[in-house]
Amino acid sequence: MDTIFNPDELQKRSDYSLLIQARLNGWSGSIADKAENLGLSIESIIDLVNGRIEGFSLSQLIAIAKKAGISVKI
Repeated sequence: MDTIFNPDELQKRSDYSLLIQARLNGWSGSIADKAENLGLSIESIIDLVNGRIEGFSLSQLIAIAKKAGISVKI
């Protein structure tokens, strides 16, 4: 079974996405600044801020959360 359709993984991806979104919205600076701070593309930051997580795996979201200083484990 593909984990993309696993309800537990989908929930975890959503939870990490919300935490990342909140962190990004709390940071000052431009989208480009946020992208540089996290080592991501501007497009990726825009997707994250807008809750478009289809292109991110759970492991990618966990890595982004860690880079953003989010230390909670879901």
